[in-house]
Amino acid sequence: MEAGRMSRQRLRAFDSEGWRLLNDGIDLPLFASSFDEQEESPELPSQWSEKLRVVKLVGQGGFGMVFQCQVLCQSGATYVTVKMIRKRDPRTNALVKQEIAVLEQMNGVSDYCISATGAPAFVETEGAYWLMMPYMNSGDLFALAQGCRRSAGCSLECKGKHRCWSELEGFSMARILALFLDVVKGVDAMHEKGMLHTDLKLENAMLHCQDKKCFAAVIDLGLACNMSKPGDCGWCGTPGYMPPEVWQQDVIGMARPSRDVWALGTMLYELLYKRQPPYMGDRNGSSTIHYNPAYDKHIPILQKQKRIDKLLVEMLLSYQYRPTIPEIIKELQDIISTDYAADAEAQSMAKLSPTDLGAALPTPPCLYETWGTDIGDLPFHREHCSDTPKPAEGYLRCGACTSFSCNPCCKCRVLRHKKVVKEYFRMQVCQ
Repeated sequence: MEAGRMSRQRLRAFDSEGWRLLNDGIDLPLFASSFDEQEESPELPSQWSEKLRVVKLVGQGGFGMVFQCQVLCQSGATYVTVKMIRKRDPRTNALVKQEIAVLEQMNGVSDYCISATGAPAFVETEGAYWLMMPYMNSGDLFALAQGCRRSAGCSLECKGKHRCWSELEGFSMARILALFLDVVKGVDAMHEKGMLHTDLKLENAMLHCQDKKCFAAVIDLGLACNMSKPGDCGWCGTPGYMPPEVWQQDVIGMARPSRDVWALGTMLYELLYKRQPPYMGDRNGSSTIHYNPAYDKHIPILQKQKRIDKLLVEMLLSYQYRPTIPEIIKELQDIISTDYAADAEAQSMAKLSPTDLGAALPTPPCLYETWGTDIGDLPFHREHCSDTPKPAEGYLRCGACTSFSCNPCCKCRVLRHKKVVKEYFRMQVCQ
């Protein structure tokens, strides 16, 4: 069967050590293992036991478990995600701590990129690391794409070889592009912090919906790297989403934002077209390195391409010629507002923040209640506030907003060396 016609399984990511083993001929599985839900769920750390209750196990693997937890310190059905990662060898533990540091760094930066939340957001016990994050209640883009493939109407080719997303209840091409725009905004927020994601794929874009209003957020920052740190952005990622410059180990290309642009282009390809990219099953980089979108028969010919097709083609060029993330955001916003002007819901999704859209609820304030801790010289995080955050006045209190998705600037008082000082930071809602 032609590779582009197959309905793929969930793909597995590899760090540099995993890729070294693959390169040495070790036959490692490319697909993620399915969950085994028979293992008994461990008790939550004592720091959270009075505030959270495990509702169900939503994911499990060799790394540990992911739980949906109900917030007990606030009335109503409010939930967070708790991730338990088992301690293993020193190298793996170091990678886990690196991911936790990135999640804490992204705390409050953008609704479109997952982050740590609560106080404490991270707990280390004797045998595991525990992390609290916002709960995304509607699956990921991979499951959504699979749902389209299983739908007789959605899986057909509509005009211009595009999927018929309007045949899937509650969706349209415009709304899918608005969700993809959310993902790009999440990547933009990471880039503004100096980090590459390096493992973008449909599986790492989660959805959250409230009253049929939805947004998407980038998740799984475990392979994120610092663009400015020499050698930090190495050979890692998921087969089918890694760009040519990573397969070729181009040191300059691997540390550029355009690395994430290729993966985003691959995601867009899977959302736009019925077929998968011809390089999706690549194990050695050959198909990816030699790929040229101009000769891809699943993409409309130049004379019949729409603006979204042209954008996709540009995202899959050599890294020197790919558009920047801000350019992609601007073009997507324009495509949604002009080419799909009749879809009012998509217009709102593209223009409003998840909170303003009514698609997201802020983290319950009670999860931050650890008042009065003297943090000395520690870097500030929301959990260190000694009072309830309030909106901050002054345009530059939190620094100029240079991305497309900045949250409001907030202020609170913090105890440092027995003195109360003000800290300014961004979060979803100042509370």
